[in-house]
Amino acid sequence: MTRDSIWNHSQTGPEAKSVREEQAKLLARDPRFSIHAYRFVMQALRVATIKYHGALSTTGGAGKSSETPDHVSGQQLSYAAAEYATQEYGYLAYRVLTHWGIRTTGDIGDIVYNMIEENHMQRSPADSRADFEDVFDFKQVLENEFRVTLDEE
Repeated sequence: MTRDSIWNHSQTGPEAKSVREEQAKLLARDPRFSIHAYRFVMQALRVATIKYHGALSTTGGAGKSSETPDHVSGQQLSYAAAEYATQEYGYLAYRVLTHWGIRTTGDIGDIVYNMIEENHMQRSPADSRADFEDVFDFKQVLENEFRVTLDEE
């Protein structure tokens, strides 16, 4: 099973059982967050990697350590998560994320470090849980600063 496979909905048979077991471990580790929160952070990591490095690596993907060229920092992941949330959920982004348990950038860090503990992501020695603390005010960015933009052709 690859690291990304616990986020794949198309698993069947014994693989599906293994996926459910891996997801249950994450939920048991920290019941504040729903499985949707973990999936969201994994997708936000993909968005951050593409935003800051142009493409996902084909040799291991998300979760690699900072010794690889596609590492993103806690701050970069936090900003990418906000961007991704507003793209996906618009003005409701903050409400969706709080429903899943994500209320602060620190919560994103908690999710990341839960996944590191379960070997679904890796960190470098320079990475710290504190990298996610108070990067910005989630509610301010997701609700109060939300803007509707129209594509003009």
